Amino acid sequence: MNTELVSSPVEKLANLIIKRHSLKPGFNIEKYLATQADLMFKQIPNGVDGISINLKSKDKRPIVIISSNLSQARQRFTMAHELGHIVIPWHIGTIFSHTDENHAFANHLYQNCEVEANKFAAELLMPSQWVELMLNNKHPADAFEAIRKIAGTSYIATFYKIGSKISTEYIGVLTDSQEIVISSICNNPGLRKPESNKLIKEQAIFKNASHIRSSKCGKNYIFWLKYSKDV
Repeated sequence: MNTELVSSPVEKLANLIIKRHSLKPGFNIEKYLATQADLMFKQIPNGVDGISINLKSKDKRPIVIISSNLSQARQRFTMAHELGHIVIPWHIGTIFSHTDENHAFANHLYQNCEVEANKFAAELLMPSQWVELMLNNKHPADAFEAIRKIAGTSYIATFYKIGSKISTEYIGVLTDSQEIVISSICNNPGLRKPESNKLIKEQAIFKNASHIRSSKCGKNYIFWLKYSKDV
């Protein structure tokens, strides 16, 4: 396992829990979270995905509320996210969670807590060692489908996890339904990533790729652009 790619404290914490409880990708996160907190599903207003209450209280058990309006995949990620709030030592009190890292948070410290919980959740549900093994044996597009189905994660969460581990030969690109670039990820500093808010197929980085695979993922497209290792 490449330990450089699992360097943050919250990712190491996720791996410690995986090892301690022998958790395998696709494990029942709802059942496990229920051992750590009083878990319930309710409608939550204002775009909140989940709420964690009584974090680090000495005399009260944590309470976790998951939005019943979320898809099954989003609920799984949110449950893992809330578990992160429970076990990350410096997350305290009550936290209203938005698992979308692009959410406009009013408080910088609050945003940091959400990013940390997202990293924890991604590592818990899609361990880096397992993802890297998948990528060693499959094209990123095939690994993407296999990981998403086994882990039960959303298209977007799976894309970002795989994108952080892909070989330096590839750029992963997420677009909207019109193939306009939303974001991209690459581990090769020598490759220039495509520009956001522009059509992917009109950009030089797309035209210069040696091989391209794409797939429709809900309302989005995901492209995997391959280049020479010598770039």
